[in-house]
Amino acid sequence: TGITNVRSLFTDSKGRLWIGTNDSGVFLMDKGQLRQWDTEDGFISPSIRAITEDSDGIVYVSCIKGIAMFDEHLYLTEISDHRISSLTIKELRPGNDGLVYGVTSTGDLFSVKSGEVVSFIQHEDNSVVTYTSILPDPEQPGYLYIGTDNASIIYGKLDGQPDEKKEFDISTT
Repeated sequence: TGITNVRSLFTDSKGRLWIGTNDSGVFLMDKGQLRQWDTEDGFISPSIRAITEDSDGIVYVSCIKGIAMFDEHLYLTEISDHRISSLTIKELRPGNDGLVYGVTSTGDLFSVKSGEVVSFIQHEDNSVVTYTSILPDPEQPGYLYIGTDNASIIYGKLDGQPDEKKEFDISTT
């Protein structure tokens, strides 16, 4: 089938399996049929990192050069925002507020909605050295748990003020 080096798996709201590979693009398995998108199909990179879906049914696929989106008709478009288009997007997570949250390999945080970057925070603009992971709070819309490389978890809104955020030390002593 050409599927090798699987990096991510995701089942969308229609029950289809999305398969992200390290070197062959993204595959979609739907009712036993397999479809592939790679650079020959206009995909931005064959090296996939994360796949998720927003509340409108748009599937987001991140890779080592930004994010692509698939609408309900599987029409492929690229998010063309200079802040993320050349970065490796290593994680994507849907929030219960309609946004998709992500973290880059350089530790930047961002959110997107309908193909537009809503917020973007460079790790250099904060006291934290690097953001490493992100998880939207399923109970509080807009609130996130943000993992860092200095053994802490930050809880708060992405666009909230620093004094509104809580930081928890999770290092072992």
